[in-house]
Amino acid sequence: MRNYFNEIQGLFLVLGLFLIACGGSKKVQSSDSIIWNATTHDFDSIPQNKPVFFDFTFQNKTESPLLIDNVRTSCGCTGTRWPEEAIAVNATGKIEVEFDAKQPGFFYKKAKVYFKGIPGAKIIFIQGVVVP
Repeated sequence: MRNYFNEIQGLFLVLGLFLIACGGSKKVQSSDSIIWNATTHDFDSIPQNKPVFFDFTFQNKTESPLLIDNVRTSCGCTGTRWPEEAIAVNATGKIEVEFDAKQPGFFYKKAKVYFKGIPGAKIIFIQGVVVP
């Protein structure tokens, strides 16, 4: 009868070496290395049907260029623009947030910023009051 224990042990050894060779111990960057100028902006009172804009800026203090993977807003009244190219180490990047101001009243909206290679999202906020 064959000894399957040695075959299984060899299989795990090969699998472990494969994972190490493929970067299984790769260092994950931290969002703490991204320094934001502000994470909340208050527009105060704004006129209805006149869109407003704000640029959230940040500095890349990670060890490698930083790429914005996606920015998701909490509703269709809020839009975003961000650079497609990577932000170099120690360079500054920006995310433009637009609010359409179609509905009167108080608003508090969020956008989740996702960076490639960094787990989780950074949440930025805009708020204000739309006056008819």
